[in-house]
Amino acid sequence: MRMWRRSVRFSGNIATAVVRLQQRDAASASAAQQPSPLEHSKALNRPVSPHLNIYQPQLTWVLSGAYRVSSVVATTGASCGGQAKAAGAQS
Repeated sequence: MRMWRRSVRFSGNIATAVVRLQQRDAASASAAQQPSPLEHSKALNRPVSPHLNIYQPQLTWVLSGAYRVSSVVATTGASCGGQAKAAGAQS
């Protein structure tokens, strides 16, 4: 609201301020109609992430991925085991 008051003060009247706001809205609407970079790449049949295809598997990132997966499995197992033990102790 503060910017609107400033534009009215500089423009001299409300009609000019309304026209300026409409022009700004029209400009932002035309910018919204432009395709995103992802849509532009798809239209040109470019791959989304070509850099992933050029790397060969390395021991470090394979072991890192395996460690992450095993950590999730262990955490899930411990959580479910603890809940099962707690449920068994209550009954």
